Amino acid sequence: MMVIGVDGHKRTHTLVAEIREIHAGHKGTYGVRRVHAELRGFGRTVNRKRVERLMRINGIEGRHLRRRKRTTVRFGV
Repeated sequence: MMVIGVDGHKRTHTLVAEIREIHAGHKGTYGVRRVHAELRGFGRTVNRKRVERLMRINGIEGRHLRRRKRTTVRFGV
């Protein structure tokens, strides 16, 4: 079992607040990879899997803006 100290909780809450700010700042379109890239761009060293876990726990999801391209059309159905 991993024990997180008080500083760990503060850092986690700060990180979640930053994730929410980035996500809201881009109208909810940014997912894990883009949020992670933004955080790295701001100089934050954070693991992508941690960002993914925190987004999942807090119900933060990116939008799927692109439609799937249909490449095969069945003939005679």
